[in-house]
Amino acid sequence: MEEERDILAFTERLKDRFGKVPKEGKELIRVVRLRRMAKILGMEKIILKKGQMSIFLVTNPESPYYESEAFDKLLGFIQKHPRECTLREQNGKRSIVVKNVPTVEAACGYLEEIGKEAVVQR
Repeated sequence: MEEERDILAFTERLKDRFGKVPKEGKELIRVVRLRRMAKILGMEKIILKKGQMSIFLVTNPESPYYESEAFDKLLGFIQKHPRECTLREQNGKRSIVVKNVPTVEAACGYLEEIGKEAVVQR
């Protein structure tokens, strides 16, 4: 499911076939949405664990990603939320940890906000 309309159509097919989608099913569908959004924003991997969201960035420091609008939006988000975000680099892997992310729905909300951030001026 590459686009939001694909996710919505899949959800509708589930409802038609099985009735109301349970809470756990909705959460799984949100995971698909979260992964799709992360991919659009150029994130290699995203992990939700213990109320935190870890966003893993492109490993290659020479990647054009670090000069992209998506990366600028991510930096804008970090600047806007300095107490919730920690930028890390371990073993050559760059990541951002965002605190206070209790659900997949909350994580989707943060990624939506990142996608809407004003571009940081260089």
